[in-house]
Amino acid sequence: MAFVKINFEKFFFIACWSLLFVLVTVFRGQVLEQFSFKYADSDQAIMWNAALEFSNGHFYEPKFWGQDYNSMLEGLLAAPLLLLSVPAYKALPIITSFLALFPFFTVSIFCLSKKLNTQAILALSIPLLLPVEYDFLSSLSRGFVTGIFVSSLGWLAIFYKEKSWAVFCFGFFTLVGYLLNPNALLLSLPLFIYLLLENKKQKTFYISLGIGAFLGSILLFLSTNFYTTHQNYSTVS
Repeated sequence: MAFVKINFEKFFFIACWSLLFVLVTVFRGQVLEQFSFKYADSDQAIMWNAALEFSNGHFYEPKFWGQDYNSMLEGLLAAPLLLLSVPAYKALPIITSFLALFPFFTVSIFCLSKKLNTQAILALSIPLLLPVEYDFLSSLSRGFVTGIFVSSLGWLAIFYKEKSWAVFCFGFFTLVGYLLNPNALLLSLPLFIYLLLENKKQKTFYISLGIGAFLGSILLFLSTNFYTTHQNYSTVS
Protein backbone atom coordinates (compact mmCIF):
# COMPACT_ATOMS: atom_id res chain seq x y z
CA MET A 1 0.00 0.00 0.00
CA ALA A 2 2.86 2.37 0.81
CA PHE A 3 4.32 1.69 -2.64
CA VAL A 4 0.99 2.51 -4.27
CA LYS A 5 0.67 5.69 -2.22
CA ILE A 6 4.14 6.90 -3.15
CA ASN A 7 3.53 6.22 -6.82
CA PHE A 8 0.17 8.00 -6.71
CA GLU A 9 1.71 11.08 -5.06
CA LYS A 10 4.47 11.15 -7.65
CA PHE A 11 1.98 10.76 -10.48
CA PHE A 12 -0.26 13.48 -9.03
CA PHE A 13 2.65 15.91 -8.76
CA ILE A 14 3.86 15.19 -12.30
CA ALA A 15 0.31 15.69 -13.58
CA CYS A 16 -0.01 19.04 -11.75
CA TRP A 17 3.37 20.26 -12.99
CA SER A 18 2.61 19.20 -16.56
CA LEU A 19 -0.80 20.89 -16.43
CA LEU A 20 0.79 24.12 -15.20
CA PHE A 21 3.39 23.96 -17.95
CA VAL A 22 0.68 23.54 -20.58
CA LEU A 23 -1.42 26.36 -19.08
CA VAL A 24 1.51 28.78 -19.07
CA THR A 25 2.44 27.86 -22.63
CA VAL A 26 -1.14 28.03 -23.96
CA PHE A 27 -1.83 31.34 -22.23
CA ARG A 28 1.30 32.89 -23.71
CA GLY A 29 0.28 31.49 -27.08
CA GLN A 30 -3.02 33.34 -26.76
CA VAL A 31 -1.19 36.55 -25.87
CA LEU A 32 0.90 36.14 -29.01
CA GLU A 33 -2.08 35.39 -31.21
CA GLN A 34 -4.40 38.06 -29.86
CA PHE A 35 -1.91 40.83 -29.11
CA SER A 36 1.75 40.47 -30.13
CA PHE A 37 1.09 39.35 -33.71
CA LYS A 38 -1.34 42.21 -34.22
CA TYR A 39 0.17 45.29 -32.57
CA ALA A 40 3.59 46.90 -32.85
CA ASP A 41 5.45 50.17 -32.31
CA SER A 42 8.62 51.74 -33.67
CA ASP A 43 10.85 49.55 -31.47
CA GLN A 44 9.32 46.47 -33.03
CA ALA A 45 9.99 47.73 -36.53
CA ILE A 46 13.63 48.42 -35.67
CA MET A 47 13.98 44.94 -34.16
CA TRP A 48 12.40 43.34 -37.24
CA ASN A 49 14.94 45.15 -39.39
CA ALA A 50 17.76 44.03 -37.11
CA ALA A 51 16.67 40.39 -37.35
CA LEU A 52 16.67 40.70 -41.14
CA GLU A 53 20.15 42.24 -41.14
CA PHE A 54 21.47 39.59 -38.75
CA SER A 55 20.02 36.83 -40.93
CA ASN A 56 22.08 38.29 -43.77
CA GLY A 57 25.22 38.37 -41.65
CA HIS A 58 25.29 42.14 -41.06
CA PHE A 59 26.29 43.32 -37.56
CA TYR A 60 26.58 47.05 -36.98
CA GLU A 61 26.82 47.83 -33.27
CA PRO A 62 26.61 45.99 -29.92
CA LYS A 63 23.53 47.71 -28.49
CA PHE A 64 20.12 48.86 -29.67
CA TRP A 65 20.50 50.68 -32.95
CA GLY A 66 20.80 54.42 -32.52
CA GLN A 67 21.36 54.38 -28.75
CA ASP A 68 24.08 53.35 -26.33
CA TYR A 69 22.02 51.09 -24.08
CA ASN A 70 19.77 48.02 -24.35
CA SER A 71 20.51 45.37 -26.99
CA MET A 72 19.32 43.66 -30.15
CA LEU A 73 19.64 40.16 -28.67
CA GLU A 74 16.05 39.30 -29.58
CA GLY A 75 16.68 40.21 -33.20
CA LEU A 76 19.84 38.11 -33.22
CA LEU A 77 18.09 35.05 -31.79
CA ALA A 78 15.16 35.51 -34.17
CA ALA A 79 17.41 35.53 -37.24
CA PRO A 80 17.36 31.70 -37.64
CA LEU A 81 13.54 31.78 -37.66
CA LEU A 82 13.62 34.29 -40.49
CA LEU A 83 15.88 31.91 -42.40
CA LEU A 84 13.15 29.30 -41.88
CA SER A 85 10.65 31.68 -43.50
CA VAL A 86 8.90 32.69 -40.27
CA PRO A 87 7.78 36.32 -40.74
CA ALA A 88 9.53 38.86 -38.53
CA TYR A 89 6.31 40.08 -36.90
CA LYS A 90 5.84 36.55 -35.53
CA ALA A 91 9.45 35.47 -35.05
CA LEU A 92 10.35 38.33 -32.73
CA PRO A 93 7.43 37.97 -30.26
CA ILE A 94 7.99 34.19 -30.17
CA ILE A 95 11.64 34.65 -29.23
CA THR A 96 10.86 37.39 -26.70
CA SER A 97 8.20 35.23 -25.05
CA PHE A 98 10.64 32.33 -24.83
CA LEU A 99 13.21 34.58 -23.15
CA ALA A 100 10.56 35.88 -20.74
CA LEU A 101 9.37 32.42 -19.68
CA PHE A 102 12.78 30.76 -19.64
CA PRO A 103 13.75 31.84 -16.09
CA PHE A 104 10.51 30.47 -14.62
CA PHE A 105 10.85 27.16 -16.44
CA THR A 106 14.53 26.85 -15.58
CA VAL A 107 14.13 27.55 -11.87
CA SER A 108 11.21 25.12 -11.72
CA ILE A 109 13.20 22.37 -13.45
CA PHE A 110 16.19 22.88 -11.17
CA CYS A 111 13.83 22.64 -8.20
CA LEU A 112 12.63 19.33 -9.61
CA SER A 113 16.21 18.08 -9.87
CA LYS A 114 16.64 18.86 -6.17
CA LYS A 115 13.27 17.26 -5.29
CA LEU A 116 11.87 20.63 -4.18
CA ASN A 117 8.43 19.86 -5.51
CA THR A 118 6.51 22.66 -3.81
CA GLN A 119 9.05 25.24 -4.94
CA ALA A 120 8.90 23.82 -8.48
CA ILE A 121 5.14 24.34 -8.59
CA LEU A 122 5.39 27.84 -7.15
CA ALA A 123 8.07 28.92 -9.66
CA LEU A 124 6.05 27.60 -12.57
CA SER A 125 2.88 29.29 -11.27
CA ILE A 126 4.33 32.81 -11.24
CA PRO A 127 3.63 33.62 -14.94
CA LEU A 128 -0.05 32.85 -14.34
CA LEU A 129 -0.19 35.06 -11.25
CA LEU A 130 1.35 38.16 -12.81
CA PRO A 131 -0.98 40.81 -14.29
CA VAL A 132 -1.77 40.44 -17.98
CA GLU A 133 0.07 43.70 -18.65
CA TYR A 134 3.29 41.87 -17.86
CA ASP A 135 2.50 39.33 -20.56
CA PHE A 136 1.89 42.12 -23.05
CA LEU A 137 5.11 43.92 -22.13
CA SER A 138 7.24 40.78 -22.08
CA SER A 139 6.08 39.66 -25.51
CA LEU A 140 7.08 42.90 -27.25
CA SER A 141 10.66 42.84 -28.54
CA ARG A 142 12.25 45.88 -26.95
CA GLY A 143 15.02 44.50 -24.72
CA PHE A 144 12.90 44.36 -21.57
CA VAL A 145 13.46 40.66 -20.82
CA THR A 146 16.95 40.02 -22.17
CA GLY A 147 18.89 41.01 -19.05
CA ILE A 148 16.84 38.79 -16.77
CA PHE A 149 17.05 35.94 -19.29
CA VAL A 150 20.85 36.01 -19.46
CA SER A 151 21.36 36.52 -15.73
CA SER A 152 19.05 33.57 -15.06
CA LEU A 153 21.67 31.31 -16.66
CA GLY A 154 23.72 31.95 -13.52
CA TRP A 155 20.94 31.34 -11.04
CA LEU A 156 21.83 27.65 -10.94
CA ALA A 157 24.38 28.77 -8.35
CA ILE A 158 21.63 28.84 -5.72
CA PHE A 159 21.16 25.11 -6.33
CA TYR A 160 24.89 24.34 -6.51
CA LYS A 161 26.24 27.01 -4.18
CA GLU A 162 29.17 24.81 -3.15
CA LYS A 163 30.36 24.42 -6.76
CA SER A 164 32.97 26.89 -7.99
CA TRP A 165 31.82 26.61 -11.62
CA ALA A 166 28.27 27.55 -10.62
CA VAL A 167 29.46 30.61 -8.67
CA PHE A 168 31.63 31.58 -11.65
CA CYS A 169 28.56 31.38 -13.91
CA PHE A 170 26.61 33.55 -11.49
CA GLY A 171 29.25 36.27 -11.56
CA PHE A 172 29.68 36.15 -15.32
CA PHE A 173 26.04 36.03 -16.37
CA THR A 174 25.01 38.64 -13.79
CA LEU A 175 27.44 41.13 -15.34
CA VAL A 176 26.40 40.23 -18.89
CA GLY A 177 22.72 40.47 -17.91
CA TYR A 178 23.38 43.91 -16.44
CA LEU A 179 25.06 44.89 -19.71
CA LEU A 180 21.90 43.97 -21.62
CA ASN A 181 19.45 45.56 -19.20
CA PRO A 182 20.08 46.79 -15.62
CA ASN A 183 16.67 45.44 -14.52
CA ALA A 184 18.45 42.08 -14.18
CA LEU A 185 19.79 43.29 -10.83
CA LEU A 186 16.28 43.28 -9.36
CA LEU A 187 16.53 39.50 -9.07
CA SER A 188 20.28 38.91 -9.17
CA LEU A 189 21.08 41.20 -6.24
CA PRO A 190 18.93 39.29 -3.68
CA LEU A 191 20.41 36.02 -4.95
CA PHE A 192 23.91 37.45 -4.56
CA ILE A 193 23.15 38.37 -0.94
CA TYR A 194 21.90 34.81 -0.34
CA LEU A 195 25.02 33.28 -1.88
CA LEU A 196 27.25 35.64 0.07
CA LEU A 197 25.63 34.67 3.38
CA GLU A 198 25.94 30.99 2.51
CA ASN A 199 29.58 31.19 1.40
CA LYS A 200 31.03 34.13 3.29
CA LYS A 201 33.77 31.98 4.83
CA GLN A 202 34.74 30.25 1.59
CA LYS A 203 37.71 31.79 -0.25
CA THR A 204 36.89 29.86 -3.41
CA PHE A 205 33.53 31.64 -3.53
CA TYR A 206 35.15 35.06 -3.82
CA ILE A 207 37.72 33.83 -6.33
CA SER A 208 35.16 32.12 -8.59
CA LEU A 209 32.71 35.01 -8.35
CA GLY A 210 35.46 37.54 -9.00
CA ILE A 211 36.78 35.76 -12.08
CA GLY A 212 33.28 35.41 -13.55
CA ALA A 213 32.44 39.05 -12.83
CA PHE A 214 35.78 40.20 -14.27
CA LEU A 215 35.23 38.36 -17.55
CA GLY A 216 31.68 39.72 -17.73
CA SER A 217 32.99 43.24 -17.08
CA ILE A 218 35.33 42.91 -20.08
CA LEU A 219 32.27 42.59 -22.32
CA LEU A 220 30.73 45.57 -20.53
CA PHE A 221 33.89 47.62 -21.12
CA LEU A 222 34.16 46.66 -24.80
CA SER A 223 30.54 47.52 -25.42
CA THR A 224 30.80 50.88 -23.65
CA ASN A 225 34.12 51.67 -25.31
CA PHE A 226 32.59 51.10 -28.74
CA TYR A 227 30.28 54.08 -28.23
CA THR A 228 33.07 56.15 -26.72
CA THR A 229 35.16 55.74 -29.85
CA HIS A 230 32.20 55.75 -32.28
CA GLN A 231 29.97 58.47 -30.90
CA ASN A 232 28.21 58.87 -34.23
CA TYR A 233 26.44 55.54 -33.61
CA SER A 234 24.53 56.84 -30.61
CA THR A 235 21.76 59.43 -30.74
CA VAL A 236 21.02 59.01 -27.02
CA SER A 237 23.75 59.37 -24.38
